[in-house]
Amino acid sequence: MLLTVMGMNPNTTADFSDLGLLKEVSEVDVRRFRSSISDYSRAIDLALDNRDDFKSTQYSIQAAQSGVSAARSGYFPRVSSYMSWGWNNNQLTEFDQGRSFLGLSFSLPVFDQFQTNTRIQNATLQLRQAEIQQFQLEQSIRSSVQAAYLNLESVEKQLDITARSLKASERNFESAKERFKVGSATITDYMTANSQLITSQINRINTVYTYFLTQKELLFALGKL
Repeated sequence: MLLTVMGMNPNTTADFSDLGLLKEVSEVDVRRFRSSISDYSRAIDLALDNRDDFKSTQYSIQAAQSGVSAARSGYFPRVSSYMSWGWNNNQLTEFDQGRSFLGLSFSLPVFDQFQTNTRIQNATLQLRQAEIQQFQLEQSIRSSVQAAYLNLESVEKQLDITARSLKASERNFESAKERFKVGSATITDYMTANSQLITSQINRINTVYTYFLTQKELLFALGKL
């Protein structure tokens, strides 16, 4: 599945190393990441400033506005000028006998079969479409930023819960192991404590990786990734 996502042949033999992946996260790491991102009150403005897709909609609106202005120019008078120089002789001499021509023309649109009006309406429609697309994208960014912050808060709480649960399971397992050694606990007690410890370890690992994934999702929503 991963190879397919990466655009590679899914039948290719691949070996992935997790040496570069962090397997634990501390409270210091959580606070450090929190300090590296903006407060939620500023997050929306930061995302709108950083997101390239939102900037693209701004450029689209500017282009559409220019299109409306260009279409409206069809109602304006047009003034044009021209200049030329001509020379006619059967020999390559007397170049100073050439003639210069200078002209100026003025045209005033009276009736163009509503072509200008049609162009203005089409350009205005394109501008409106660009504005709607920007509004929809802005709402999507606001929603994704809000969801990312809520997910981060939820995972941070899960980190604390799984850390406490893991410590409790470790202590319970050590206690069951010692009691089993002296005969005051059965094999069932020992296996139950061991199973609870393994479950706590799995929950902790899943939560840690979910936290790192949530970090990346938030950074992407803020336009920092």
